Amino acid sequence: MGKMFTIKASEAHGRRLDPEYHHALRRTRIRSTYPSAKLLSLSYFRTGGTPSTAHPEYWNGSIPWVSAKDFKAFRFEDSEDHVTELALAESTTCYVNRPAVLMVSRSGILQHTLPVMVTHKPTTINQDIKAFFPDDRVSVDYLGAFFDVFGSRLLPLVCKSGATVQSLNTEQLMDLSIPLPPLSEQRKIVAELDAAYAAKRAADEKATNLLASIDDMVLNELGIAKLPKPDTSLSSRIFTVPAKEVLNDRFDAHYNQNFFRDLADLIREDKRCCRLGSVGTFVRGVTYKSEDEAECGHAILRANNVSLEKFELDLSDLVHVNSDLTFSPAQQIKDSDILICAASGSKEHAGKVAYVKNAPDDTYIGGFMMVLRTDAGVNPEYVAAYMQSSIFRGLIFRHLGGTNINNVSLELLNKLPLILPDVAMQDGIALKASSIRAEARKLKADATAALDVVKKKIEAKIVR
Repeated sequence: MGKMFTIKASEAHGRRLDPEYHHALRRTRIRSTYPSAKLLSLSYFRTGGTPSTAHPEYWNGSIPWVSAKDFKAFRFEDSEDHVTELALAESTTCYVNRPAVLMVSRSGILQHTLPVMVTHKPTTINQDIKAFFPDDRVSVDYLGAFFDVFGSRLLPLVCKSGATVQSLNTEQLMDLSIPLPPLSEQRKIVAELDAAYAAKRAADEKATNLLASIDDMVLNELGIAKLPKPDTSLSSRIFTVPAKEVLNDRFDAHYNQNFFRDLADLIREDKRCCRLGSVGTFVRGVTYKSEDEAECGHAILRANNVSLEKFELDLSDLVHVNSDLTFSPAQQIKDSDILICAASGSKEHAGKVAYVKNAPDDTYIGGFMMVLRTDAGVNPEYVAAYMQSSIFRGLIFRHLGGTNINNVSLELLNKLPLILPDVAMQDGIALKASSIRAEARKLKADATAALDVVKKKIEAKIVR
């Protein structure tokens, strides 16, 4: 009897007559104090396209080109990529020249809510984005706010999962009933949500600035008042190198520019300087085949699990492999490990590190990663803070520049210089860095909680 269900004829929609769909529909149905209309009757949509990469004249223009990576907040501000007006003539390019609600239609980022934002500026959208254009009964900002507030409830209904991505089921999305407050009330709802997002952006910016201040703190505590500044003038690109200094075939301008040479000299002259490899042990990550990946099992840490902004573990996108695979216990992540990205498609991400607190269970270091485990008497949190500093990052970039492979080898890490002060100073720097990170985390968490409160308040206004 538990598998039987009844529906009204009006609920069949001529498409779906299975229990799973109608169970999801009833769980996500929004009973409102306001009259409702189906999205199908309120708007039409268009799917994006992609300008040809074979035509460089299509790119680096002034018109934003939106892709999934630009979905960072309710309001669209700008995109990393832009196209020219020439690209608009291409039939596969979708030009949005009126206010629209943009939704990610196919992406791996569909996890807990619908990625949605509103644009009022002319823009183009790629093939993984859908643009919805509402009629005059509903403001585009309210429609965007509705999906932003109710997205987590609607996700089970309007999204379908693939092997590695989720995608919008457009037919089911267009069947959704959208509550329609008066336009004056729609504007009030949008104003509340806009204010909450503005407060969150301000808090996030403050947190970002706090995290950036750790670098200056580390340098000041070590007594390094000023680092050399990069010089791009012509004279700086003319260099001479004594024959005895031409090592490892590095006789290129990038490696030998004055900025890097001065930086290396600054560290070498410090009496506290030692080799990074002398303060601990490096452990390489595990290797496995693509067919070993599974829905659950051992978790594997990869480069994307180290946040470049926060230099902390990010466990939101883990790969799992079969639990039948056997790895060395040494390759399991542990508290106080310094996790290092040893290879990346981007020089900016190669060599980034995270200090590990509260290590997750059954989680292993991936093949393009390694960890440094410091010896007794060395504070690992200090070493991590130093490895995140502009001094150490500058030396990493010196060795990566001029190559096409962004590898930070074990040999390189072993010999890179580390300024190692006495234990009291190590502990003091580690404590200050930890306090700054905790303050930044609290700022972000409080801002997110405040935004959630506003969303619940808006939901209470709309739901009966």
